Amino acid sequence: MLLTRDQAQEKLQSYLADKSGIDVAELGIDAPLFSSETLDSLEAVNLISFLDTDLGAQIDAFSISFEELDTINKILDLSGF
Repeated sequence: MLLTRDQAQEKLQSYLADKSGIDVAELGIDAPLFSSETLDSLEAVNLISFLDTDLGAQIDAFSISFEELDTINKILDLSGF
């Protein structure tokens, strides 16, 4: 099943809220995640795995930077949504 951008955003926000302990309503699509230390480098590995497994995004973990993963909006763009 292919997800729409809105569906992917909802799943991603729920995942990030669970991992960070922040309420979903506080996770705006342009809120910084790594530069604000909401998430750390270990979580980046888990996030890439989630994107592959749950959203079907094919991302090469060795060719991306924290900046490309720093907001929900950037993650969705990187994931092709």
